[in-house]
Amino acid sequence: AESMADERQALRLGIEEFLRNGITQVHDTGSDEEDIALYRAALEVGELKLRVWTMILDDGTNLTDEMLARLRTIGEGGHRLTVRAIKGYADGALGSRGALLIRPYADDPTLGEELQPRRRLEEIVELAFRHDYQVAIHAIGDGANRRVLDIYAEAFARHPEKSRDARFRIEHAQILHPDDVPRFAELGVTAAMQGIHSTSDGPWTPTRLGAQRSHDEAFPFRPLQESGALIVNGTDSPVERVSPFASMAGMTVGMMNNGDIFNPHHLLTREQALAAYTINPAIAAFEEDLRGSIVVGKLADFTITAEDPLSVPAERLADTRVVMTIVGGEIVYSTEEFQSASEFQSANPATRSENSCARRVAIGPGRPSPTGWPSTRTIGMISVVVPARNNSSADSNSASLIGRSATGIPFDSHRSSATALVMLGRM
Repeated sequence: AESMADERQALRLGIEEFLRNGITQVHDTGSDEEDIALYRAALEVGELKLRVWTMILDDGTNLTDEMLARLRTIGEGGHRLTVRAIKGYADGALGSRGALLIRPYADDPTLGEELQPRRRLEEIVELAFRHDYQVAIHAIGDGANRRVLDIYAEAFARHPEKSRDARFRIEHAQILHPDDVPRFAELGVTAAMQGIHSTSDGPWTPTRLGAQRSHDEAFPFRPLQESGALIVNGTDSPVERVSPFASMAGMTVGMMNNGDIFNPHHLLTREQALAAYTINPAIAAFEEDLRGSIVVGKLADFTITAEDPLSVPAERLADTRVVMTIVGGEIVYSTEEFQSASEFQSANPATRSENSCARRVAIGPGRPSPTGWPSTRTIGMISVVVPARNNSSADSNSASLIGRSATGIPFDSHRSSATALVMLGRM
């Protein structure tokens, strides 16, 4: 009982940390039955304040037909909990020379380590097809990525109908031989990457791979984007800091601790990196009709930031500050500078006071509920409360929505002291 209490407390603290960082959903890349039971227990008592999309971690013996059929869950508790993927491991990490390479390391004759044999990865894929699961396999080295792509391609050929929209994933896709980059789009495989790794691993990556291989293959965000692959960004928490903006900076700025830029030719635009944290993870999870963009009818999950991450100076992007997080229309995190939920009003000009210290709006049209939000779904355009900063100009304090490339909605062009966006986090 004491252990369960500790685990529930740890989960509560973890959720609080994610919400403080503007994350409305996590992709948990490796749960066991106890973890899933913990999520479900938290959901039952109203403590699962964000959404969890999780994978079952394969330990080599735990995956049975009975277990997979029993645990598969889609959108439980108002789309709070989904269990629909299996996680495997093709190799280890680059730093420890465990990532499986095609050619030996530049600083050691080893090729790296095969964590799960090819035969077991093939068995995972067959189990997934049998029980309608997705597959996500950890692969960092170019050798491991090629092996997983080969496994997927062979399985898709055996199951052409089931594989038409399988949305299998490779977790990390960190080092890719140029010949394998276009295969992601060709096979419909998601590249689940971590932008922050490029800046934390960047200083020593050339030592492991050699300068040329590092230049050509390491963290190929742009080559994958240009090939048409679906890229999702994440933090690999708790390996790295939880902040999604640090990972956005890794994909777009690439500045390492020494001030140098790692592989600038592989960086994305801010808009592309925003999509990798919003609509792309929703697509990867078969949830693009529910979340990932600010669209009428989708779940009302939003993050409000103190600065616009599309225009904030590059050196400040990683430290973009979250001032409010909303999940299912409920304010689950806010800073003191933002007004309470009860102060949100319908977006009707007649309710505004021109002399008020904030532009007061809500998800209208519709009558706000007692908590301030009319729905757990998005039912219209939104803006946010923006505290006045001793400036009489309404335009200077009007907040706006961003993410135009991901949503297709015509947005106000203003940029100001607060911005609302949909933010989907990953673990």
